[in-house]
Amino acid sequence: MGVEGESWQYKARCRSLSIDPEIFFPQLGGSIREAIRVCEPCPVRLECLEYALRIDERYGVWGGKSNTQRGKLRRLWQRQQPIPPLSEFLATAQI
Repeated sequence: MGVEGESWQYKARCRSLSIDPEIFFPQLGGSIREAIRVCEPCPVRLECLEYALRIDERYGVWGGKSNTQRGKLRRLWQRQQPIPPLSEFLATAQI
């Protein structure tokens, strides 16, 4: 999974449904529940999450995780010794 040529995006559930993209970018204090419901069964959820972690995306819900949740995952990944490839970490992490 690489950042360039993200073909996984065309398989994302959020692209194939008539979904308002605003649910992935709620106002401060707004709920992300609807976005998570869309992300949970998505076939490319881990690819989306990896992409957001790789580019250090600070806004919105990606791969079913908020920025705060992604920050926790990023710190957990970086504490691993030796640091495994991100895709390997995500595949084995309980997320």
